Amino acid sequence: MRFIRHLLIVISGLLVSPSLLVATELRYKEFTIKPKLAAGVAYDENFFKASANKRNVLTTYLKPGLQIRRTGGRSLIQLHYLLNATAYEDIGTVSDDTRSAESFDYIGHELAGRFRYKPSIRVTLGLDEGFFLTRDPAFSDELGDPTSREKYYINRLTPSFLYEFGPKLSAGFRYRNTVTDYLSGDVEDSVEHRGIFDLEYNLNRDTRMDFRYQLWSRDFNRSTSDYDSWETKLIFIKEFQKLSVEAGAGYQSRTFDGGSENTESSASDSLPDINNMVTHLAVLMEEIPWVNTPKTDIELRYDQNYNDQGYGNAYYLANRFTLSISRLVLDRVRTEIGSFYQRDDFENDDRFEFSGRTDNTYGVSGGIGYHFTRFLKGLKCNVQTGYERRNSNADGKDFENTFVLFDIRMGIESDLLTLRPSIR
Repeated sequence: MRFIRHLLIVISGLLVSPSLLVATELRYKEFTIKPKLAAGVAYDENFFKASANKRNVLTTYLKPGLQIRRTGGRSLIQLHYLLNATAYEDIGTVSDDTRSAESFDYIGHELAGRFRYKPSIRVTLGLDEGFFLTRDPAFSDELGDPTSREKYYINRLTPSFLYEFGPKLSAGFRYRNTVTDYLSGDVEDSVEHRGIFDLEYNLNRDTRMDFRYQLWSRDFNRSTSDYDSWETKLIFIKEFQKLSVEAGAGYQSRTFDGGSENTESSASDSLPDINNMVTHLAVLMEEIPWVNTPKTDIELRYDQNYNDQGYGNAYYLANRFTLSISRLVLDRVRTEIGSFYQRDDFENDDRFEFSGRTDNTYGVSGGIGYHFTRFLKGLKCNVQTGYERRNSNADGKDFENTFVLFDIRMGIESDLLTLRPSIR
């Protein structure tokens, strides 16, 4: 029975963790190597987030990996890797003409690398790399709302250059290349080239301002229109003893071309430009006790921006609110609650897909985790449950889903509240 296999995956994680913890950290010269592990099982009442014909699915995953870090002299090297073995199983009967959940089983990869080098006191060279082979649609677009479970990889390569004129003023440039490639299904691939310029001024030790200008283009390989976009934003950052605030506001403009399968379309058929204000606000509070672990974390975020990957020319202005609260009690037990709300206003023009559509999506979650501090120091056991719902004025776009998750992890920071990862 496949359920037994799911159970064995979690048990193997429990058995492997203590052996890894015997050598939690290995050192070789300037290199530090730490093992990482996560194993868990999750139940979704509506795994495919469908408006009708809900599918109850059990998900089991095992993620072994490593973290490698080198510091010293003028350079910094960080590398994080996880192998993601994920299996699915339908709970209940599924018709013969429906693709089974088991057919979505896959082996994925999660890789994040960071390199910094200072050839001089004023210059810093950098290179960031992120690669994900996954079925999780949340990695593809921070403000996206996709429901596809097709397997894809996304690779982001970002070289950077930073010049410090002095203690108060610095200028930096980053180029980011993003490749999104779906390995099956009908979802389009895309390539993005983005340049990012930052001019940062430190008003004092705790306050700074950042003028940021971005220019990018995204090309799709099928009928979705390619586009060029630019954005300018002024960002204010203030740090207090237990509180940090970041607020930014600016303007974005986006110009569309025809898709690669529609290159002969007339100018009258091309999509109109879209322009709007973009804003974001982030408030983070930490309460530091006598030990090094914060007792309370509170994070509040607000973002207003366009989605990047408008497959089928479906573009909207998103307003997203996120709140998470984490509290450490009894020195070993961490309780967490989180919620988000996102309103998507699709472009009100018949040349766009879903013209006039409005979606309201929200989710709430709560979890509790136990941190081992003695023999199994570094091991965490977590239980989480949550509810997500989308209300839309378009037919067939509503959904609701309830989920329950149990996992263990070692060497991986808690992310119980991460209903979707942040990728910008």
